[in-house]
Amino acid sequence: QLEKNKIIEIDGIKIENIQQYHPGSSYGYRVTNNGKTFVYSTDSEHNKAKNESIEKFIKFFKNASVLVFDAQYTLEESIDKRDWGHSSAEIGIDFAVNANVKKLVLFHHEPDKQEEFISSIFEKAKKYKEEKYPNSDLEVILGCEGMVIEL
Repeated sequence: QLEKNKIIEIDGIKIENIQQYHPGSSYGYRVTNNGKTFVYSTDSEHNKAKNESIEKFIKFFKNASVLVFDAQYTLEESIDKRDWGHSSAEIGIDFAVNANVKKLVLFHHEPDKQEEFISSIFEKAKKYKEEKYPNSDLEVILGCEGMVIEL
């Protein structure tokens, strides 16, 4: 069992965790092996009202090869659903760019939303990234069931 904020190593694989903001609690995980880092951070709410943790998460996401990020809500929904424990694609992009992440996977889609709506969120997210961070090399993709990503 992992201890909060304790780093463990198994056969050269470094595993870190961070407590996230979600009712009932949740943890994000950072796994590093052979110079590649995979970060899984879903079931976590990030908003400006809780900005004391922004730097902590940017440090946790820093230089990740892949960041799987909770993008359950639109930006507007994330404002209306404060304290529900979920974030938006735009917030994920802000974090990923500031943390120098290579690839952002938008994940944990709202179960009540149709595929077309989720696709429209993805298109808005790509537009947001291009307009706000035109010089960024961040790759933004939409997570889906069965997806395989090579590091």
